[in-house]
Amino acid sequence: MLVLLVELLSAQALNVMTFNIRYNTTQDGENQWQKRKEKSGQYVAFFTA
Repeated sequence: MLVLLVELLSAQALNVMTFNIRYNTTQDGENQWQKRKEKSGQYVAFFTA
């Protein structure tokens, strides 16, 4: 019982962010990495600040 209580008291928050990063192909049109990479970096910077 004491071990369980210690485990509960020492719990930490975990934040997770995922991205669907694909190959950079011209067939992706508006979804090409060159057009998405800046916005993706902005999201990471915003949520890690």
